[in-house]
Amino acid sequence: MGACLSIVAVVLIAAGCSSGGTAESPVPGVTSILVAKDGRVVRSSYYGGLKATDRVPIFSITKSVVSALVGITLAEGHLQSVDERASKFIAGADPRIRVEHLLSMTAGYGRQLNFGEMDPSALAARPLVNRPGTTFNYDSGSSDLLAEIIARVTGMPAADYARQHLFRPMGIRNVQWPGSHGGSGLLLRPRELLALGQLYLDHGVWNGRTLIPPAWVRTSIRTHIRVAPGQGLTHGYGYNWWVETSGQPFFAAHGYLGQALVVFPRLDEVVLVTSSKEDYGGTLALTRRVALKYRRP
Repeated sequence: MGACLSIVAVVLIAAGCSSGGTAESPVPGVTSILVAKDGRVVRSSYYGGLKATDRVPIFSITKSVVSALVGITLAEGHLQSVDERASKFIAGADPRIRVEHLLSMTAGYGRQLNFGEMDPSALAARPLVNRPGTTFNYDSGSSDLLAEIIARVTGMPAADYARQHLFRPMGIRNVQWPGSHGGSGLLLRPRELLALGQLYLDHGVWNGRTLIPPAWVRTSIRTHIRVAPGQGLTHGYGYNWWVETSGQPFFAAHGYLGQALVVFPRLDEVVLVTSSKEDYGGTLALTRRVALKYRRP
């Protein structure tokens, strides 16, 4: 479609290079495909009535935003280390559980995808099925606990902290994040999601300003725990990012109904697919196919 915007400067603007939302989707359920290559938006396609100005629920991609906020709280001195125990902040947590275990889905809780309203202490006091730090189990409750820890150490809900330290500096306004739940709940426009991926590709720097410490970005997107076959989207998991080192390496944030934000560092490329139809891993595969179309010969 041709580059028409510098993502570094104005990635959030819905510009004329964006196709409308009436075209037929190339894959059933896909509502948008966006690509940033070499720091510029090269594709912005919308389907099924979705418009560039529409916000979409990003579901579990919320977890990756929470990971960014943890890094910012560390830089601001609200948290001292990922080695701090969860029980220091939330009563009921097993004293063996550390912040890093919540980030890497190794706290020891069983696999849980969604939670309704639950008291943080009750969420923290759930029975463990594994010794903390040993086994990957995808658990949305762990991210809810991280959001609660952010609120307690900063004195403000995670959504407000994110608006102040992450979204506003990026030019993202009127963010909707009801309840500030860490496992899911954030709504963003597709271009804003693409910008998040670009921020991580650029090591946490936005328009020359460091929003997330580069060291935190590096540690977040490296494998902290191996993921057993059939238990996740990739062979490894970082700090609320899926990590793949085989083939064409990438790191990804993924949400229910097939939301996929994927960063290909070697290609200097960010690919976003939003979707309204669950196809486990299908949209992730689509991002790979799309990315290769923009690979240099």
